[in-house]
Amino acid sequence: EDRSTPVPSEGLDFLVAEAKQAPLTIIATGPATDVASLVLVAPEVRENLRVVWLGGFGDEASYRRFKMGELNGRADIAAWRALLEEPVELWQVPGWPAPAKLVVDSSSAEELQSFGRPIADYLAEILLRWISGHDSPVDPEGEKILWDVACVAAIADPDVVTFEPLAVPNLDAAGAHDFSRRGREIRAMTDLDAARVAVGLREALKRHPKGVGP
Repeated sequence: EDRSTPVPSEGLDFLVAEAKQAPLTIIATGPATDVASLVLVAPEVRENLRVVWLGGFGDEASYRRFKMGELNGRADIAAWRALLEEPVELWQVPGWPAPAKLVVDSSSAEELQSFGRPIADYLAEILLRWISGHDSPVDPEGEKILWDVACVAAIADPDVVTFEPLAVPNLDAAGAHDFSRRGREIRAMTDLDAARVAVGLREALKRHPKGVGP
């Protein structure tokens, strides 16, 4: 309901337990509710924590153009504000411009099917369903952006991504940004090598066991 009130959940309980055991990196690819709640209910783990969060904006131009297409932050604006403001190590992955470069189409589905892996067949199936039946305000027609993969690449293969310091803009309760008022400094992804990320994804899928389904 506000920046200081956590939301109880099994996910939150799990994160608290894990963060108390050892240094923890959380890749958060949706609303920041659980992560913001973790920082609020267990402030003692902040020094043990790194959060890689897919959401928000790294510059005013992207905000002006895509502000109604950003869903992860907008789904829980209070958590969004808390995550930006609380003293926790944050690697922000704005949807634009970097992750938006990771685009696949129907030909990618054909390639997935050639791997002979159940998980790749499943991904091909849902990709084709998306392309044929989803009218997205941000994905190009006939294509799908692999937003979440950018967050995994940041940890699995950091040489393929670029992060730069960002003094976060001020957010109000409606999610409106004021770039003339800046807060603390975090790391924000500004670029990635889409071709190398795609190679890494293909290699990972090919390593998946042939007899294991999704």
